[in-house]
Amino acid sequence: MDEHVDGLIARQVSVDTARNSVVVWATFDRKNTLYDHLAIEQGQNEHGDQAEMDSIIETFTMYDLSPKSQRLIPKH
Repeated sequence: MDEHVDGLIARQVSVDTARNSVVVWATFDRKNTLYDHLAIEQGQNEHGDQAEMDSIIETFTMYDLSPKSQRLIPKH
């Protein structure tokens, strides 16, 4: 997705072994950036079977946040 979606700001992938799951956090400039990408054929092909995607998307939590720029840890 990095090469195809200009509005992708950051992503993080981790593993939840207790749930036997992969957790993906992605931050986009706008919510529609993701939806627009998934609406085109390339986006659909990158994300697999539509029925599987629909069942996974039902578990998503989408946040519409306002970006802030600041340090995570205070500068010493």
